[in-house]
Order: sequence, then structure tokens, then C-alpha cells
Amino acid sequence: MLEEAALGPRGGPPEVMAGQLHHLSRLGELPNVTLWVLPAQAKVSDWYLPETAFSIYRFADPDDPDAVAVEALAADLILTEEAMLARYVRVFDWLREAALSPDASLAWITEAATALGPPPDVGAVPLPPSSTPPVQRRRRTQQRSS
Repeated sequence: MLEEAALGPRGGPPEVMAGQLHHLSRLGELPNVTLWVLPAQAKVSDWYLPETAFSIYRFADPDDPDAVAVEALAADLILTEEAMLARYVRVFDWLREAALSPDASLAWITEAATALGPPPDVGAVPLPPSSTPPVQRRRRTQQRSS
């Protein structure tokens, strides 16, 4: 989920934004990537405005708990409590409902990238194969002997 403001001219110098938007456009073509653009004029739920950015993480390994990372100025907050996770999932659902569809979002990103011109010639970074998701590894805690 990307806010339109982050993808616009205030997001960085034109040559940087061109490179980032072209890269996002390529990533958006992958079958395991879904992009949503939240237009500046979008109404989220009943005029809800998230106070901070957050990310929701779900892992393939059932022993890895779902988590929400809330971005703050000095440190990030990691939440794993079910009730708090549910609140962030609800807000994400509101944001997704207000955003452009994935197809319209990819078209928006591609059009914005094209309008800025070709990406800077920094050497194409190949995209990883997307047929299988990366394996999540849990941290193993060592048991202390008494």
C-alpha cells in the first residue's frame, strides 16, 4: 500500500523517482507482489487517517507469530498481541478498500514512471524468481543448563 504523496514529486528528485517508479512497475508484474496506490483524495472508512505508518507481517511457518511493525520517529514498535493485530488488520482493510485496485495501481505507477522518462542507467537489477516464496526461519533460543 503506497500513498500517492510518497510516489509524487515530493518523494525525491525526478531522476530518483523515475528509477523507483520503474522498479515498482517491474515488481508489480510479479505474481507474488500486489501493489495498491492510495490516492490523495481517497476517503478511508469514516475519514480515518492513520497516525503512523505500519506493516503487517504474516509468515509461512505457523510457529512464527503474525506481527505488526509500527513506525515511530525514534524506534519501531513490534506488536504480536491478537487484539492489537486485529485493529491494524481492520485499518489495512479500510485502506485497501479506499485504494485503487491492483490493476489500476500498476497502471498509475507505470504511467507516472513513463511521464518521468526512462529510468536512470544504473544497470538493471534482475528480479528474483517468484515461483516460490522465501523460507522464514525462526530464531532458535538456546536453553541454559543450571
